[in-house]
Amino acid sequence: PLPPPTHTHTLSPTPTSLLPLSSPSSPPPPSTLFPLFTPFPLPLTSPAVLDWADVEASRLYGHTAGIMCLEAWESTLASASKDKTVKIWDTMSQTCLKSLHLHQYRVTTCKWLAPTTLVSADESGTLIHWDLEHVDHPKRLSAHQRAVTALHVVQPDCFVSGDSTGQLVFWNGLAGARQEHGSSITDIAHMTGASGAEDGIIVVTAADQRL
Repeated sequence: PLPPPTHTHTLSPTPTSLLPLSSPSSPPPPSTLFPLFTPFPLPLTSPAVLDWADVEASRLYGHTAGIMCLEAWESTLASASKDKTVKIWDTMSQTCLKSLHLHQYRVTTCKWLAPTTLVSADESGTLIHWDLEHVDHPKRLSAHQRAVTALHVVQPDCFVSGDSTGQLVFWNGLAGARQEHGSSITDIAHMTGASGAEDGIIVVTAADQRL
């Protein structure tokens, strides 16, 4: 048997004077705060990167000029184009269901009001209310004098349009009430009754009361 040790060593905490010094403006080193903590790499979260090699893409042909706006209602897609038309597509069968020809200027935007009801607008300020079950009887809405740049739907018979001069029109059915903005309107939000313009100003109005 081995003889017992003649000296016993005990571990003592490191004297405070030997700890790494840090300036009052910087936090103490991690080893001072958490002597038993071992750093480990944290998983980095980032948006999923879509691998286009695994995506099956289809192309819809029909417009003869650039697309200005796309609006979907389930599998039905409406496209507004510089060729002065609005086309309705079935994305499942990849076919054009209807081609709407009434605008005399480039169509700037469109919005679905209901599954078979659509409103579109063009650079002249003209809006057209379409019933896709009776496309031969569209309703032309005239209130703007310049290009309509934004549309927002509140409910099937109520929507808001804004144009490049800063004018807002609140439509209740086919009747409109106007509100001036001051600069070209780029977007409209219904929840706050707010609209934004190119001058960086947001105007909040009592949209619900107007409608």
